[in-house]
Amino acid sequence: MQQETDEIDLLELFAVIWAGKLTIVIFSVIAVFCASVFLHIADRKYSVSMIFKPVLEESSGVNLSGLGGLAGLAGISIPSATGSDIAVFQELFSSDEVAQVVFANTDLMSRLFKGEWDSENGMFTEPKRSTSSKLRSKLKVLLTGTNNVYAEPNPTRLRQFLVDSVTQSIDQNTGFISFSAQTSSPELIVELVSEAISTTDAFIKNRFIISSEATLAFYTQKLNTARSREHREALAKLMASEEQKLMLASAGSNYVIGPVKLPEISAYPTSPKPGLVLALAFVLGVFSGVGTILIFSAIRNHRTFLNA
Repeated sequence: MQQETDEIDLLELFAVIWAGKLTIVIFSVIAVFCASVFLHIADRKYSVSMIFKPVLEESSGVNLSGLGGLAGLAGISIPSATGSDIAVFQELFSSDEVAQVVFANTDLMSRLFKGEWDSENGMFTEPKRSTSSKLRSKLKVLLTGTNNVYAEPNPTRLRQFLVDSVTQSIDQNTGFISFSAQTSSPELIVELVSEAISTTDAFIKNRFIISSEATLAFYTQKLNTARSREHREALAKLMASEEQKLMLASAGSNYVIGPVKLPEISAYPTSPKPGLVLALAFVLGVFSGVGTILIFSAIRNHRTFLNA
């Protein structure tokens, strides 16, 4: 008996939905039309991929494994090389220090923030806001109580742009580090990321050179005061090793990471996906139509019950 009641309820539900099939069609057409309008006005975004590899191990050419004993003999300690330089590089890439240097490239910044660049006066200015933008701002203030004051492009905004737009990842098998992004201006992003990478690499490289020069000065001081022959020989070898590392660091164009291959830009837009957008719009239209039919059917049944 219960099974027959369930079947009757399902049949009645299907009959109600079938009777309102025109409503479902209308909602579906409206949803697909809205999705089509969105696809026509949305920015086409391309995928950008840049792959780099660590170059410290390759360029050093110095085996420090046998110098630990010499350092102990000389009464000093030497730092051991680790993969921390890559972690430092990743952190420094999206830092204020790097952003300040990159932001000094006016030509690049004027193209990155082109909507706020006044070419006549050679400065950034607040763009004119449309009526809809003003209404959204007033609505936001009404709902949240916060009013965002315009801030012209600066190193802080550039740093946040790098954090939000560029994704960093490390391949655990190869150790390669990749920088990827989805953007409507792929060539501009490649130029920006390349500039930030070279600036970050130069920062770490200069820090190493300063540290290495200080280390050589320390070894020289120790050598001048060393009395035993063994101490002087140990210090001489350590100094030769440090001078070799310093020479290689000063001569190389890349210190921490170097490119594996040229940047890759997708041949076709990867976002938005037309098929997925239209399919989701159609499904949303169908469910909206069904929901509308059921709501009005429930309202009619309730009124009929009250009038009975």
